[in-house]
Amino acid sequence: MEQAGGIAALGIDWKILVAQLVNFLIIYFLLSKFAFKPLSKMLEARKKRVDESVAAAQKIEKEKEDLDVKVKQTLEKARDDAQDIINKTQANMKEEQSKMRAHTEAQTAKMLADTKQQIASEKQQIKSDLVKEIGMLVIKASERIIREDIPENNKKKIDEKIIKEIK
Repeated sequence: MEQAGGIAALGIDWKILVAQLVNFLIIYFLLSKFAFKPLSKMLEARKKRVDESVAAAQKIEKEKEDLDVKVKQTLEKARDDAQDIINKTQANMKEEQSKMRAHTEAQTAKMLADTKQQIASEKQQIKSDLVKEIGMLVIKASERIIREDIPENNKKKIDEKIIKEIK
């Protein structure tokens, strides 16, 4: 037998090697055209969608944080506004109570003054009526004691004298 040299010594046949290389290149060409490129495009599109989703999620998270801050600020402002309204309302209530108290005291004082004036007027009227009544009683008592009728004009004079003396 003949001894083969070089690559043939390794059991490699050039013809088969070239045929396998051509087959490999044809399969590689077909796979790259029909499988690798579409898979690569699909993976690239998927990567792009994942990146967009991550960016959208980060944007949403940032918006959520910003919204949380705004909500917190709005709530604090609302609490402050509510407290201001409560304070103003309490101040207005105190002011209204003071006004009502002053008005009531003024009305009470007026009523008291009117009542005192009315009492004084009635007291004066009663005194006047009492003086007249006493004068008439004195005249009648005098008539009985004297047993004579006193003329009307004298009765008036006596009555006036008694009134002046009593006052």
